[in-house]
Amino acid sequence: MKLKPYHQTSRKIFILILLFVSITASSNAQEFFYFKSYGEYYNDWSFYNPFSYYKRMPLPKNLYKELKVKEQKVYFQNSTKDTTAYLFEQKAYNENGYETSIKRYNRNGKIYFHVEKEYSEKGRILKEKNFDSKGRPIYGWEVSYDNKGNMIDNKSTNHKGMLIFHTVNTFNDKGKISSCDSYYGKKQKLSSRMLYTYYANGDKETTTQLDALGKIIKVWSYACSSDGVERKIKKDTVQVCRIADYNKDGGFTITNRTLNEEGKLERTVSKFNKDSVQTQAIRYDNEDLVVYQNKTTITEHNWETEYIGFYVKQAKPKSIIHNLYNQNKELVNYDMTTFKKNGKIKTKYSSEYNGVNQCLKTIYYKKAGREINYTKTYTYSANGLLNKIITLDENGKVESQTMYQYQN
Repeated sequence: MKLKPYHQTSRKIFILILLFVSITASSNAQEFFYFKSYGEYYNDWSFYNPFSYYKRMPLPKNLYKELKVKEQKVYFQNSTKDTTAYLFEQKAYNENGYETSIKRYNRNGKIYFHVEKEYSEKGRILKEKNFDSKGRPIYGWEVSYDNKGNMIDNKSTNHKGMLIFHTVNTFNDKGKISSCDSYYGKKQKLSSRMLYTYYANGDKETTTQLDALGKIIKVWSYACSSDGVERKIKKDTVQVCRIADYNKDGGFTITNRTLNEEGKLERTVSKFNKDSVQTQAIRYDNEDLVVYQNKTTITEHNWETEYIGFYVKQAKPKSIIHNLYNQNKELVNYDMTTFKKNGKIKTKYSSEYNGVNQCLKTIYYKKAGREINYTKTYTYSANGLLNKIITLDENGKVESQTMYQYQN
């Protein structure tokens, strides 16, 4: 099949899959396309969410904006140290429900942490300043955007307000980043530069990293050969490629291949059903050993996912995560266990949810993984805002309470 550039946007990918499947419904098919990565490395966020791999997940409801919350106060009480609850944290919000101020207090009522934030009219973050317990600046940063909403400038300052780090981005007429220059220190010397080139349809062609003197450090190439990766690559070049295989029932498999400068191949193989739900994914290192794997089981009443990360050389689990979702794809249970190399449990905890993205209880276990160490319970107001967190010890006795108050 002819090599075909591919632009990885949520809608376009989904539409192309539907079209391609309808055309090749009577036979298996394979397609090669360019992989648009984030930070030039494969992003495996989908391993934790099997739903709508190609569709943008809706943003969570902003209750602070909806309920017009202007202030939130958090009170904390340790059962053995505090006779009464004290003000631990205070937050202010703007009309869009974004934090504009965060203050944290010690038991004596003194501020030990303070953050101030500013936003544009469209809700984009513009500035952030951090202060110490005496109100003195610690550090801060400031960003600016062009008229299309692209971030073109990012400045970081130290406690004296001096510029210590600065990045400048340029974009082409299609809104895609063309270059990113990084500067550092008092004299703001150029430290590195990233250059990006694209094909005529907007797909990424190459990414080049240069040092301050303009010497090439590394190149990422996004051209695929007939077998999904071009093995005759230049020195200091990383080859990145995606291959999609479609089957008769409308499902498909995506293989992400990365060939580094030493010619070592790493890959991730992800399988999807006809509804674009990820049912399995396995990541292999350059020796073809499994780094981690994920699978999704779909039943009539729920969805269940299992993620396993490995100690690669030993082929033993390093961490196991189980997620259980209801029919509405809302989280119901979350269990995570981490292991030492000898197979013994390192950490373990389990969370219960109410099916509307609110955690009800989290149990933290002792290292053996059988006995409870402590438990946290969560309660909410009728409008969905967090009301109280209670921490219980191994015997069910209250250790501490965290209370939330809101001001409109």
